[in-house]
Amino acid sequence: KNKKKMIILGLTGGIATGKSTVSKELKKKSIPIIDADVISRDIVKKGKPTYQKIVKTFGIHILQENGELNRELLGEIIFSDSVMRKKLNAITHPEINKEILKQLLYYYWSGKKVVVLDLPLLFEAKVQWLCHKIIVVAASENVQFNRLIARNGYSEKEAKNRISSQMPISTKVSLGDYVIWNDGTIEELVVKIRNTFELATQNRFPYFPALFFPCIRSSFLSFFTFLLAILTSPLLLWREC
Repeated sequence: KNKKKMIILGLTGGIATGKSTVSKELKKKSIPIIDADVISRDIVKKGKPTYQKIVKTFGIHILQENGELNRELLGEIIFSDSVMRKKLNAITHPEINKEILKQLLYYYWSGKKVVVLDLPLLFEAKVQWLCHKIIVVAASENVQFNRLIARNGYSEKEAKNRISSQMPISTKVSLGDYVIWNDGTIEELVVKIRNTFELATQNRFPYFPALFFPCIRSSFLSFFTFLLAILTSPLLLWREC
């Protein structure tokens, strides 16, 4: 009987380090990507339960004229106020957890060999245990700062607030298994992505790390008991630490 095997690669980094670019390059190679940013945008669309909770907590002034969330205004609020940031996390993270788990289950049972978890707060949420290997996309703080101003039009204060709200990139580098430094050109980055991905996937690992066990595959009852335990566990994939 053939056993399913799948490598779970964690992909993380700091703001404006180029993590999204790395994710896009991997997607071009048909690598399945579970993107927490995409999930977070989807769950707050107008009319969804998470959207309603956010409006109730932050007020209707965070809405655009069409009724959708004003994400830029909401970002300004949470990146300058840690209390409000925690309130938002408490609303959104449980729903993000469920969707991440749902996609992991789908790719596992689909027989995928590799899946990438694109999680900006991977280390902050302490979910290293979920990944076989972790790739950190890094850039110097000065490069991050200049990119935020040029790309997003932030003021110097806004750029500094965004960077300081996250774990220092040097800490993430020390915790990762592989580091892709993105201080150069896009051509240099593409080469680094290819080389790093090959290194990170050269070994095979049976089952999800600390997540799946052989017995689960033989019993629907065990599977659903396990699934319920994960969804109701206080140790959520995106819990606020």
